Amino acid sequence: MVSLVGLIACATGPQLPPNLAGQSAIVLGFTTSSAMPYEGGTLYTGFTLDTLDGTAITPLSRYEYLLVAPGVHQLEGTCYWRLRGNLRFEDDIMERGSLVLTTQPDVVYTIQSDIDEYKNQCRLNVVERAISAH
Repeated sequence: MVSLVGLIACATGPQLPPNLAGQSAIVLGFTTSSAMPYEGGTLYTGFTLDTLDGTAITPLSRYEYLLVAPGVHQLEGTCYWRLRGNLRFEDDIMERGSLVLTTQPDVVYTIQSDIDEYKNQCRLNVVERAISAH
């Protein structure tokens, strides 16, 4: 069973359930959507998760999460690099990325992303944190 939950994010990240009840949480971290000044414009980078275990899902972005059963999961989506500004003509870079993740019960997996604009390569990594029982 997969539960999709959307959130209004705050500076500290998503508000996950206090007890995952044996499930795993896959969270898109803060690097999955960012904007910064760049060469007179604004550079937007990030990652959108749109496929779980070969099945299309409602796209997720920063601070949104999925609750999944423990086990092996294939995550897929698109990293992007978009430069916007006056007189900027660079093409957007969109590159597919995937990650195989083996989840454990009561553990939060935070996905972080990066795109190498020179190699057109989407890089995904994971930080895991166990939820302690209260």
